[in-house]
Amino acid sequence: MKDNFFYLGTDVVSTGGIQTYSRHQIEALGDFADVHVFNLVDAPAADNPLDDINFLVRGWKLNKFGRVSWSAKLKFAISVSWQLLKIRPKVIFCNHISLAPLLYIFQLIFNVKYVLNVYGLEIWSGINSLERRALESADFIVGDCKHICSYVSKNFQVDSKKLTVIF
Repeated sequence: MKDNFFYLGTDVVSTGGIQTYSRHQIEALGDFADVHVFNLVDAPAADNPLDDINFLVRGWKLNKFGRVSWSAKLKFAISVSWQLLKIRPKVIFCNHISLAPLLYIFQLIFNVKYVLNVYGLEIWSGINSLERRALESADFIVGDCKHICSYVSKNFQVDSKKLTVIF
């Protein structure tokens, strides 16, 4: 029997670098675990239809300002919490720092491990105190290049042993 993993994504279905990387990561994780995907944004699908991905939450439409509403974010958090109680994943993977505070809360309440993906611009442009706490509390951090891992190690309280790079 395979382990259960959760994958929380801001958007894993549309076109773009983070989205494409997320789909490849989900596919790779699926080789050795049952991956349950929670997608915050209901974006138009890319060329690849993602038929083989187990979506538990497909996402919400953007509002007129191009953002996800607070009520949609709350529904997302409640949906993930409910599934955490039912499925009890071994680990949660996350594709963006903006979802990290939710993972930090899950870690405190459910004692679940989480892996956070980090990318240059999202970290360099400044993160709030809750995102910082979530980053520093991650069980493992995957950077998109050596420079971002070095930056995280030097600028945050993160043990370099918790960092790895994909390139």
